[in-house]
Amino acid sequence: MTGTRSDARKWLVGGLVATGCLGLPALAQVAPTGKAPALQGGEANVVQPEATALLKRMSDYMAKLKAYSVRAHNVNEVLLANGQKLEFEAASDVTLQRPNHLRSNRIGDMTEAEFYYDGSNVTLYGRKNQYYATAAAPTNMDEMLDHVRARLSMEPAGADLLYSDIYGGLIDGVTEARVIGPATIGGVKTTHLAFRAADVDWQIWIEDGDRPLPRKYVITTKWTTGSPDFSVEFSDWNLSPKIDKATFSFTPPKGAKKIDFLTAPVAR
Repeated sequence: MTGTRSDARKWLVGGLVATGCLGLPALAQVAPTGKAPALQGGEANVVQPEATALLKRMSDYMAKLKAYSVRAHNVNEVLLANGQKLEFEAASDVTLQRPNHLRSNRIGDMTEAEFYYDGSNVTLYGRKNQYYATAAAPTNMDEMLDHVRARLSMEPAGADLLYSDIYGGLIDGVTEARVIGPATIGGVKTTHLAFRAADVDWQIWIEDGDRPLPRKYVITTKWTTGSPDFSVEFSDWNLSPKIDKATFSFTPPKGAKKIDFLTAPVAR
C-alpha cells in the first residue's frame, strides 16, 4: 500500500468519511456470519506464495478489463466516543470504462449520491439536497483516484479495487498472507485470502474459475480502539456493459445548486 492508498485505508475505516463539502458519507460492508474454518498454523510473518499469486492473478485479470459494471453493497462500522459500534449500509452501482471514465450511484442510510468522472472533471451530486460540486481532475484514472481521496476527501466504493495495478497497491506493507480456504459469497464459489499489515488487517474473497473477480473485500483497522471494519461485497458483474458517453457526463437537474468542494490541505 503506497502513499495515498495506504493513508486512505487508515482514515476510511476510522469513522464516517465525508465526501467533499456535500457531507455524503462513504460506506462499505461487514463480513458474513457463519462457522469459522479450522485454521492451521497462525505463525507471525508467514507469507504464503499461493495467497499472493492468487491476488496477482486477480489484479492482472482486472487490469485487462476494458469496461465493467458491478453492484457494491457496503457497510461501514462507526465507533462512537462511548465505545458503541454502529453500522451504516449503502449500495452503489458502479460503471468503469478504461482508461478514464467512472460512474457510481449510491443509495444508503445516510446518503444518495452520484459520482461522475468524464476524463477531465469529477462531479458529486447529492440527490436529497440537490447540491452538486465539480472540480478538475487528472486525465488518468489512477491519478484521479489519488486526487479525490487526498484533496477532495472522497472515496468511491471499493476504490482500492479500481486501480490499474490492484496488486501493487494492496501488497505493499503486507507482512502476512494466507489462503484461508474455500467460501461461498452470494452463491458464488470463492477462495478466501487474509493479509496483515502494520495498521490494518484485510481480507479478500476471489471468484474461482476463469473469472478471478473480487467478490468481497474487508478492511479492519488496528490503530483505532474497537477495530471497526470497512467492507464491500460485489455482485452482478457485467464485463460487457452497454455504455454511451452520457453515462459519465453530469447534467445538473432543474433546481440543483452548484457549490464548491472543501479541499483538504496539502501536506508540506
